[in-house]
Amino acid sequence: MKLQYLKELLTGDASRVIQSITISDANYLTAWTLLENRFSNKRDQVFAHLKRFMSIPALQSDSASSVLNLIDTTYECVRSLQTLGYEVEQFTEVMFVYMLLQKLDASYKLWFEQEFNKNFLVVPKITGITPAKCLDISALNLPPNVTLADPHFHKPGKIDLLLGNEYFCEFLRPGQCRVPNSQLILQNSVFGFLASGRLNVSGNQSSRVIQCKLIANLEDLHKDMTKFWELEKIEKPIKSVEEEKCEKHFLKTYSRNSEGRYIVQLPLKKDPECLGESKTSALGSLNSLWRRLSKNPELLSLYRDFMQEYEALGHMELVTDNNEPSTSYYLPHHGVFKPDKTSTKLRVVFNASANGLSLNDIQMNGGLTQEDLFSMMLRFRKHKCVFSADIRKMYRMILVDPQQRDLQRIVWKNGENDTVKTYKLNTVTYGTTSAPYLATRVLHQLVKDEGQCFPLAATVLDLDFYMDDVLTGGDSLEEVRELQIQLIPVAVFRTGVRGGRLVLRESRGASKSMQHTSQC
Repeated sequence: MKLQYLKELLTGDASRVIQSITISDANYLTAWTLLENRFSNKRDQVFAHLKRFMSIPALQSDSASSVLNLIDTTYECVRSLQTLGYEVEQFTEVMFVYMLLQKLDASYKLWFEQEFNKNFLVVPKITGITPAKCLDISALNLPPNVTLADPHFHKPGKIDLLLGNEYFCEFLRPGQCRVPNSQLILQNSVFGFLASGRLNVSGNQSSRVIQCKLIANLEDLHKDMTKFWELEKIEKPIKSVEEEKCEKHFLKTYSRNSEGRYIVQLPLKKDPECLGESKTSALGSLNSLWRRLSKNPELLSLYRDFMQEYEALGHMELVTDNNEPSTSYYLPHHGVFKPDKTSTKLRVVFNASANGLSLNDIQMNGGLTQEDLFSMMLRFRKHKCVFSADIRKMYRMILVDPQQRDLQRIVWKNGENDTVKTYKLNTVTYGTTSAPYLATRVLHQLVKDEGQCFPLAATVLDLDFYMDDVLTGGDSLEEVRELQIQLIPVAVFRTGVRGGRLVLRESRGASKSMQHTSQC
């Protein structure tokens, strides 16, 4: 048994600590805990290794055995200290403490080893700056042999720790003195002498004091001022490490096909092999979805139309290979149905944040690369003639690299009793973490690639788009019409659209002549 073997190995004090414990498997941990509490003193272990190192005898001869003994003992001490968490660079402080303690008598060593274990409440703020103003102590005749616990007690500063009355008296020591010609009292303590009482720095001079009391949380004030300056400053905010990685990943991996459409890769921070099996969960979600669809014929019709359009536009494709790839991920999906809406009654949502480790968990978030909405609204208000529009199916106009499309698989069946089919989504999918970044970043890349041909539209694409919506204008109707004309072909370059498909839709303007739907 382990406990019996342990007892046979121990001698002296260590053996006496556990000699009364009955030998059994259940008591082994109890015995081990008692030994750790008694002998596991990290400082003593460090000092023991230092003592061994300091006790290495000086070389008396040039014999190989003496040199090897010195080297071996030194390396043993160094390795032992490293095991305890002390690197060679940290030896200096430990060395000085050890050598200093060797010069102290037993009573001082006892004070050095003494510890106080107290419970403290952790609060965001204790009090304000204390004292409120700098006090003049030049006239005070402080005793020369007194060591103050806080030599700068007369200067305003923060309170780091507040001791309660239940602990205060434990830290006091015998010894108290009054500073001559003042009401200041010095009380001895384990920290040094504490200054208390009243300090009259005005003397006999009369003065008029006007006080204004203000209760304020300086931390909240600091946060408010930080927000104010962030709002007012002109330069763009500094990108986070993850945003920088997303930018480098995009520049390294994006491309365009023969039609001009952009192809991007999902910015992943982990190997997708860690995702595990997800098809079972997607099938369960599909069965739950069909129970809902079977109870609502209108919702079922809209859902079928959506899936058929998704496949017809090439935004998803049927998977004909029954063999599962080595790495894949299935996205559950459901519908958000709003029958009172006139435009889009159904919005299908792909869930990339399902339970467990999901696709969203391993994607980086590059954030939005566009101007903030506040700045956009300010520019919008200065135009004499304005209009707004949005890009149709903005996310779905951007292709995902074919090598990553198996990470965007879904399951669907056209009828409740039909065979379940597997599809993979070919485009950037809303509901994924990186989708907003990829869509807005492609918009900026479009400006770099095609902006020289459409200068008016390039500026608008860079500054006046918020996601897929544009709020912009000009000083005249002619300028606005020209801007609308330029925006349409730029969007065509962006999406690779050919042959009359809508790109900018729902163009709304301040003039009736501007209210139309733009077509290619």
